[in-house]
Amino acid sequence: GVTLAKSVFENVEPGNTIETTATYTITEADILRQAFTNTVTAAVGDITKNARDTVTADEIADAKGELKVTKTADKSSYKYGETINYTIVVENTGNLTMSDISVADELTGGVVPSESFELKPGEEKTLTASYVVKASDVTAKKVANTAIAAGKDPKNNTITVSGDVTVSTEPVEIEITADSDSKVYDGDPLTKDTYKQTAGELVTGDTIDSVTVTGTQTLVGSSNNTASDAAIVNAAGEDVTEGYEITYKPGTLTVTDGTGEDEEPVDDALVVTKTAEGKIYKLDEEVTFEITATNIYEDARTITLEEIAGVTLAKSVFENVEPGNTI
Repeated sequence: GVTLAKSVFENVEPGNTIETTATYTITEADILRQAFTNTVTAAVGDITKNARDTVTADEIADAKGELKVTKTADKSSYKYGETINYTIVVENTGNLTMSDISVADELTGGVVPSESFELKPGEEKTLTASYVVKASDVTAKKVANTAIAAGKDPKNNTITVSGDVTVSTEPVEIEITADSDSKVYDGDPLTKDTYKQTAGELVTGDTIDSVTVTGTQTLVGSSNNTASDAAIVNAAGEDVTEGYEITYKPGTLTVTDGTGEDEEPVDDALVVTKTAEGKIYKLDEEVTFEITATNIYEDARTITLEEIAGVTLAKSVFENVEPGNTI
């Protein structure tokens, strides 16, 4: 293990001294012993003599079993349902061989490869692990993960170190729109409790379990049909709504007055009624009719009544009749 710069010197003159150097690389065994003794043998003529020198503990680095763990993710931010791919590098930064090294990663459930291994000083080993972002991680706004490496030095001391990485998390964006509907006025409320997902994609296995849709339109006019409070579940039936950022868009409920093209007219009886007293009338006896008319529009309107010749209206014009009111 010791290398002489020059080992043979010919024709050395009487009384002269030669000089050379010898080199040696300190080994792990020397570090463990904390000493290295070197003996050189010189043959001069018919005699052989030895010289010895020792590199002591003060001149040899302390024995140090040391590991370092560096953990990285393939990007800095992830959406719900995406897979974080981790790279874990275990390096022997000490001057002793580390054996029986194992790496634990609790969050991911393990690393690949999972077998224990050995590292000489300066060597490193790369492992991988993966983790799928959960809906709860979006609420936390981050995923923090730690890998722990443990190994033994030649004296059977256990060295444990860790490395961690934190990434940010984001929700998946989707859009839900309440459905629209329309009809000719019939006096009954118009409702529509259905909806559609109109933008974005759900994470594989997730479904929209329910959406609250509220809206009603009875009079002639239109109003919003509003979607809200969606609940999204995964394949196991667990609520994962917190993993989504949901934009809601309204639909429109429209009631018409039957005057549009291809529309059926509004039933007369829903707007105006006329009834006479139920009896038999004699010649020249006056008949009194009771007339009602309803404002079927969602804004105040004027109601004008017209009769045939010979019938006298007590009042024929009713201004600013409120929506839905009957005169």
